[in-house]
Formats: sequence, C-alpha cells, structure tokens
Amino acid sequence: MELRLLTTFLKVAQLQSFSKAAESLGYSQSAVTVQVQQLENELGVRLFDRIGKTVSITHYGQEFIPYARDVVSAAARAVSFTVQERDLTGTLRIGTIESIMTASFGEILPLYHEHCPHVNTQLVEGDTKTLSDMLMHNEVDLIYTLDDMGYDAQRIKLFECPQEIVIVASPKHPFAAA
Repeated sequence: MELRLLTTFLKVAQLQSFSKAAESLGYSQSAVTVQVQQLENELGVRLFDRIGKTVSITHYGQEFIPYARDVVSAAARAVSFTVQERDLTGTLRIGTIESIMTASFGEILPLYHEHCPHVNTQLVEGDTKTLSDMLMHNEVDLIYTLDDMGYDAQRIKLFECPQEIVIVASPKHPFAAA
C-alpha cells in the first residue's frame, strides 16, 4: 500500500470531490481517480460511491479513514524523526588558550550557532599542554591553539588557519625607532 494512495484517499474524503482533491494535491483528476481505484482494488472494497459528479464516502470508506490517518501520521513522524536526527545536537567542548579565546571566539561562535543552533558550546581555557592532555582524556572535543603540537594517530589536525600577528610598542620604546 502506497502512502500517496492514502493521502489521495484522505483528501477526496475531506473535500468530497475528485476534482477539488486533484487541484489541492497538484494532480490531474484522472490521476486521483486511478489512485483511488488502486486503493479500492488493494483493499477489495469500494471507498466512494460516484453518482454523476457527486461523490459520497461509503461505510467502508468512513471506517477506513482512521487507519489511513494513522499510517500517514506515522509516516510524517518518521520523516520528522530522521530530520531531527540529522541536526547536530549536544555540547561541543572547545579548548583554547586565553589570547585566542578573547580575540577570536566573539566572531566565530555566533557563526557556528547560525549553522548548528541546537549545539551548545563550552569554552575551556588552558595552556597547550593541558589542553592536549584534556583532548586525550576526552574532556574537550577539539582544541584551537597557536602551537604546533606534533600530530599522531591520536590527534588529527582538522585545519590550519594563519593568524595575523601584531606587535605593539610604546612610541618611546627602542623598538619603535626601528
């Protein structure tokens, strides 16, 4: 039994018209007629009486409505479930050093939350060694650092982002004369 046959049946039952159901579903009237006939053949009963242009639902059709609604509703819930499961959820624990936390995450996190609105972020500050240990013990999910830590089978570099370094000195400092 196909879902579209049930959907078409329910629409005809609701509107009590093959032509209105066809218009509502974006089908031709003949397609709606064929789908209802297929469902009737599959069930072995007439669901509608057709007298001229008048359509009335039969006793079997009336009795079948709750079953059709249940199946269509269950299918919609299944689709909704799979869509929800594809959305990322949970908490992303990010370890970083203080300078990156204060300089970069104010811009990065709002963008991340636009793309992953159901994920909470937790920032953890520490030195590179501590963060590396936390990563190895699954206390953070990823770390963002300026140090090249060396990579092995237990740590994977996801991406490298060059950072602009600005050195600031007082105009009275000897470096300012250089």
